[in-house]
Amino acid sequence: MVISAILLGVVSCKKEEEKEKPFSLVGKSYSAYAYRGGGFFNDDYYDVYRVYRFVSETEVEKTARKSNPKGGIIGDIDNYTYTLDYPTITIKYDNGVKREGKFIDKKNFRFEYKDGSVDEYTLLE
Repeated sequence: MVISAILLGVVSCKKEEEKEKPFSLVGKSYSAYAYRGGGFFNDDYYDVYRVYRFVSETEVEKTARKSNPKGGIIGDIDNYTYTLDYPTITIKYDNGVKREGKFIDKKNFRFEYKDGSVDEYTLLE
């Protein structure tokens, strides 16, 4: 009887340890290609990427980056709030607009627009 109780306790603890931790975005950044920019002087064109960097459980920073997702910041750094109810993410912009996206998996999420276009953001590692 005592041996059964001990084994049950060991199995029970192990199952608790195996439970998956809640999905968190804190400390992660996701990027998507945005558009071709530049071209003002000497045809200096470059790719522009949008990057969301999740700084807390409710705050996200949005930037535009030159040439690659880790390139120099173009323009302002915008700060917004977000909520995560995996697989749904909702970002609330300063003007009151809320954009809802869906995670495909933990490394990719998408925003779909009324015109049928899609922005797909990929985890930066």
